[in-house]
Amino acid sequence: MHTLSCLALLRLEERGVQPEKVLQAARLLDESCLRLCEGQHLDLCYQNRLDIEVNDYLKMISGKTATLFQCSLKLGALLGADDRELVECLGHFGHNLGLAFQIRDDILGIWGQEEVSGKSSVSDIQEMKKTLPIIYGLAKDKELSMIYRKESLDGDDLVSVPSILEKVGAQAYAQDVAQRYYDEALSALQSASIPSPAKEEFEAIADFILKRGY
Repeated sequence: MHTLSCLALLRLEERGVQPEKVLQAARLLDESCLRLCEGQHLDLCYQNRLDIEVNDYLKMISGKTATLFQCSLKLGALLGADDRELVECLGHFGHNLGLAFQIRDDILGIWGQEEVSGKSSVSDIQEMKKTLPIIYGLAKDKELSMIYRKESLDGDDLVSVPSILEKVGAQAYAQDVAQRYYDEALSALQSASIPSPAKEEFEAIADFILKRGY
């Protein structure tokens, strides 16, 4: 996928894009891919650790989902306009929107309806992923910490974990954090010098991401 994207960038000159912009776009893509790899590495490293805090989690998803969103928005702005401030504004919009997207995904990975989301509601728990609700729950409940010290989880654990998370308010906490990044994304969007119809479309996308059921 990385090779295909690089080849696509190199063909931009055939569409009349200035060589300087092609070089900037290629550098942005490579820097983003590096951060994606770093974020994925952290995700794998966190899986067997219990000392992960919220800031560690945010660093990890900043390198994964948020970087992907940010790169997409910045590439579009870079190639569509000659406005460095616009590129940065849409980059901040994409970064914060990516954070909100991933946190919402974490919520759906535990409380989503499988027939709607297409994802098992216990898959993240089974894989012992350090999603935001889990990290919050581990900090709030000793029983959950004991469960996550096991090498693998059994059927009873898959019932107990969601119950504990509900008890400590992990879902509400995660949704509040997602809302905060959604608000920051919209704030960055409002600073962008783009026409109102385009802003409204971006706002609709952001609203969907925050409230989506799949």
